[in-house]
Amino acid sequence: MLGLKLSLFWFRRLRLRGSRGATVTNAGLPRRLIREAASGVKSVNCKSQIKNRKSFPLATSPAILYFPPRVLHEVHFTSELPERRLPVRLLLAANHLFTRVYHQVSVKTSCPLPSKGPAILVCNHVSGLDPLLVQSGVPRRLITWMMAAEYYNISRAMDWMFKTVEVIPVQRSGRDLAATRMALRALHTGRILGIFPEGKIAETRELLPFQTGVALMAIKANVPVFPAYLDGTQRGKEMVPAVVSPNRSTLLFGPQVKLDSSSTSRESLEQNTQRIRQAIIDLQLQATERYNSATQ
Repeated sequence: MLGLKLSLFWFRRLRLRGSRGATVTNAGLPRRLIREAASGVKSVNCKSQIKNRKSFPLATSPAILYFPPRVLHEVHFTSELPERRLPVRLLLAANHLFTRVYHQVSVKTSCPLPSKGPAILVCNHVSGLDPLLVQSGVPRRLITWMMAAEYYNISRAMDWMFKTVEVIPVQRSGRDLAATRMALRALHTGRILGIFPEGKIAETRELLPFQTGVALMAIKANVPVFPAYLDGTQRGKEMVPAVVSPNRSTLLFGPQVKLDSSSTSRESLEQNTQRIRQAIIDLQLQATERYNSATQ
């Protein structure tokens, strides 16, 4: 009997060690456990929580809920503005030189974002370099971008940089409620939230359909929405080629988009989303007119 207990004990230990390198998703898990895991809890005793949950990928022993620190990411926003921190100021200065000198970004209009307080900045998606280029036109405020979560696992240096500038990771698999909660939390703490409402990179100059989540967050958080338009030779490139190769880009900002915040029905959200899309189309037409007048 004692030998059987010892065998089970060592079997569970070996199984726990083998599961540490596995990728654990949040499918079928209570949100409380995800928050505890993201805050640094390595193992959670949740035998009662995962009972009868067949979708959980490693549901065998109560001790297997091990979350590697590079699997789940949660951004902790404080009341202090990030622009006042020295690492953020250094990164903003380096980005300004990198985008203005190496990539030759030309900002055609002044930035209308408020000097303090929350706001949402929406922009068309041209390449993986877009967040850096748009940030160069907003020198006094840090933009908190929502970015695909897989970029977090490139390297530890990139992880540090993304966490320093408070990038919000978003899962591509579907509707990411955790990312939406972090975005609303960022707005409540006075951040500028940057979103690409197209959801993916557009290969042509024609704008893709916009997602209604931007309008919903703006109404829920009661914050203004400002449009921006970006174009250049970086169009269609992935992050690494777009960053390494020099480009020539044009950036325009527009005035605040007036939204109808009286309702969050599907019809109202679609109308507000169309207003946001039309504001970026107007900036696109303005950029085209400027280019045509400069070449004549």
